[in-house]
Amino acid sequence: SKPFRSRIAASVAWRVSLIKSRALIEAELDFSDEDDIPDSVSERVWGDVEKLMKAVSHHLADNNRGQITRDGFRVALTGPPNAGKSSLMNALAKRDVAIVTDQAGTTRDVLEVELDIGGHLVRVFDTAGIREADDAVEVEGIKRARQAALDADLVLWLASSEDPKPEALPFEGAIVVRSKSDLDNTDANGLSVSVVAEDGLTDLMTFLQTRLSSLRTNSETVVVSRQRQRGHLEAVLACLQASLDDEKDIEIRSESLRRAGESLARITGRIDVEDLL
Repeated sequence: SKPFRSRIAASVAWRVSLIKSRALIEAELDFSDEDDIPDSVSERVWGDVEKLMKAVSHHLADNNRGQITRDGFRVALTGPPNAGKSSLMNALAKRDVAIVTDQAGTTRDVLEVELDIGGHLVRVFDTAGIREADDAVEVEGIKRARQAALDADLVLWLASSEDPKPEALPFEGAIVVRSKSDLDNTDANGLSVSVVAEDGLTDLMTFLQTRLSSLRTNSETVVVSRQRQRGHLEAVLACLQASLDDEKDIEIRSESLRRAGESLARITGRIDVEDLL
């Protein structure tokens, strides 16, 4: 398939780039007393290493596409108590997953439901209302809510349309959804929903599908499809970063390249001595 060929091609390209860089540095170390190695070689090598580091970094930072493809797109419903989080979750699931009451603090644990949106697995998490609390059980629920938000790919902060628009949110990048819009629809900007009036749910689903469509992998994108591979690439990145420290001796920088090669070899295959000759 195209994605598979793309992953192989990109991995081989990284491997070749690293082999070339290591070979040139090894040559400079072996023939440092001779005039056969031009001064511009080192500059070119470290320039290539920097390009390789940026390529690996780009794919590691690419929204964890591989993990999302495998484990699903995680959406955390957050907000203060009685903001309509559980009602929205039930509406999205089209069944009663969460208990809904007028009593604040009803949701004490993180509840999860899996949805299929445009062929994508979406995992929606209903969380406890965020507020100052003394009850030990509720405090633990809030702690888990915060963790669910940190682990999520998208955080929706529900705020009742009756309440003032929040000036600051506790979670970076959270999207405000004005809930209970049937009670007060004066704030018409942005996303708003009313579970009671069944209004705004289509717009919310469209918004989610737009977010998901950006996850589709094109033929030139490497997908880090396993957490193990991701760990190896993070090790590669750390070693490449260390090799670019020009305050260190060339031998130490070369060793960093060697360790980067070992980590990359765990994904692409060994980089043997023969490849450097």
